[in-house]
Amino acid sequence: MALHQTGSAQETQKLAIKFLSQIQEGTVVALVGELGSGKTTFVQGIGQTLGVSRVISPTYNIIKHYDLQQKHGQIEAMVHLDLYRLGGVEEARSFDLTEIFSQPHDLVLVEWAEKAEKLLPIPHYRIEFKHLGEDKREINIEQIS
Repeated sequence: MALHQTGSAQETQKLAIKFLSQIQEGTVVALVGELGSGKTTFVQGIGQTLGVSRVISPTYNIIKHYDLQQKHGQIEAMVHLDLYRLGGVEEARSFDLTEIFSQPHDLVLVEWAEKAEKLLPIPHYRIEFKHLGEDKREINIEQIS
């Protein structure tokens, strides 16, 4: 478990880049935290490092798949899910998350992952974001195995 504090969006993105350097393809990352706590900012930091020019939260689409122009290690694609609009696990099942989570060369980032917690694979990373006021965030990264 690693607890971090950031004081700006740029620091949150730098933490995301550091995190990316420590993981491999086939990884699922569960992002948990209240609205405005830094989840999308963290995903943007990862996306920029992977060469994705514009990452926005797919709140209405639920899923956004980015094929990478250049592999990052063995990562060939970034899949960004935003489960905010879902009512819970039963609704999440309709998106065939098991298939999405099982792609060996994808990096899967799931915002509002608590809405599908029972469906997350083991192992995965759980990153919890807390808004501490102004631009300060507390970010707790742990591997669930």
